Amino acid sequence: MAKLDTNTALKYNIYGRSGKIMKNAKQVEEILKNEIRLLPLKTLCKDSIHYLCVFPDFYEYGLPNIGMQTIYRECYNHKNVVPDRYYMPKEEWKDKELTWEQKVPASSCDIIGFSISYEGSYLNVLKCLRYMNIPLKQINRKERYPLVIGGGVVTMYNPLPLSPFFDVAVRPL
Repeated sequence: MAKLDTNTALKYNIYGRSGKIMKNAKQVEEILKNEIRLLPLKTLCKDSIHYLCVFPDFYEYGLPNIGMQTIYRECYNHKNVVPDRYYMPKEEWKDKELTWEQKVPASSCDIIGFSISYEGSYLNVLKCLRYMNIPLKQINRKERYPLVIGGGVVTMYNPLPLSPFFDVAVRPL
């Protein structure tokens, strides 16, 4: 099996086959076509739990994130859970509310889990929720909205700044 050069693979995913930066909603499609998947996509069924793994920054930074990969894999390993992904969309993109793999509105997912690696992404968490058409503060959400979970290195040290926006903050022991 040939070795995969991470820099080349990441550049290929960002720029696509044409070598030009893509600037519209089709970028997600192009990125996914260029990915080398280790796990095949699961099919979303009526009885499955749809877990959306969110990295509140651009794809280029979220793809190599170990926390995001770990949560995705753990969800994938559960029989009735269908993991999906969402990265911070570019301003010019259309359809910002759609998940990356299942192409459904993020607000239709059962659970949305944010993997927050640094304080600089606090505002991006709020932007993502806005793009997903989910009320920012958890107190304003009704039952029809997904459970919103915050986790990652930032919540391990201080979950309080983002606590009004999450239903649950995961803090490792």
